[in-house]
Amino acid sequence: FPYKINSVFVSKNVKEIVSLGNLLETVETIKVDKDNPIYDSRDNCNAIIETSTDKLIAGCKNTVIPNSVKEIGKRAFSGTGIAKINLPHGLQKIGNYAFSKCTQLRSLTIPASVSDIGKKIFQSASNITEISVDENNQKYDSRENCNAIIETEAQTLIFGCGKTIVPKDVTKIGDYAFSGCKNLVEIKLPDSVTSIGKECFSESSLKSIV
Repeated sequence: FPYKINSVFVSKNVKEIVSLGNLLETVETIKVDKDNPIYDSRDNCNAIIETSTDKLIAGCKNTVIPNSVKEIGKRAFSGTGIAKINLPHGLQKIGNYAFSKCTQLRSLTIPASVSDIGKKIFQSASNITEISVDENNQKYDSRENCNAIIETEAQTLIFGCGKTIVPKDVTKIGDYAFSGCKNLVEIKLPDSVTSIGKECFSESSLKSIV
């Protein structure tokens, strides 16, 4: 996009938002007209939320996610300058590429309520070093403070970062698990690993692997 956009206002007449592309990279404030029947920016959250589904479809560097949000949409924060984000306890789903290219983001905790995580959610989020999952989550975990997201039943590490230590009982490294991880330089896989997914180290800075 050729211009820097600082704020976005969605009028009451807007009925469909397909994609905002790279528009949100420099945006600091987002507001939806209170009379818009499709979208809202409840609680002055600096985001666009699809009202009927409680799905956050676009955020910015100053977004505060309301507790009522159930889903983070595809690329909702992609490329934004957000540095800190708290995911609400009622959140159920995180879409593909949700936090991709968020180079200021350093840590993220997955709430117990999340049961569906899309692919490449941290693609090229090069400075993230702390990933954790609430211990009460029934589908995912980050056992042994491994700095990763593991699909518990499948024993599959689905997302990691530069400080990930792969636990000894993990059997599979999932597709794209470390894809775009610029701060990943070296990694040691335990003997329990029997499968390495496609492109799991693509576009990373990996130099040494055991």
